[in-house]
Amino acid sequence: RFAATERALRDKRAGEVARAWPLLAASLGETFRTLFTAWATARPPRGALCDGWDFARGLAAEGRLPEAAERELAARDVRSRYDGHREPAPRRLPAMRRVADGWLVGLPGFGVCLVGRPSGVLRRHTG
Repeated sequence: RFAATERALRDKRAGEVARAWPLLAASLGETFRTLFTAWATARPPRGALCDGWDFARGLAAEGRLPEAAERELAARDVRSRYDGHREPAPRRLPAMRRVADGWLVGLPGFGVCLVGRPSGVLRRHTG
């Protein structure tokens, strides 16, 4: 019974993170639940947003974060401050993160824009 309950809670946690971080889950595909469960086994739950953020940062540090998930992480990073300990908080100042095709720029009150290469076109980012 204990093992079944533990497995159900891990699956629920992975599902909540997949809903909070759809590009991360989709870009990892079939391996998402396996990778996330292995990562989460030794860590207490901190909520879907924080768990996904920490998981994505861990994959990025290992060079294993897919491009779509990298963009999703960058968009979260320019919108909010998150240090891995306290709850995320909206940024009060502009922030930028490099992505494969340019820079994501977070402007408080205006959202996130992609400044792309090579034309330097400014596009609103929704991810």
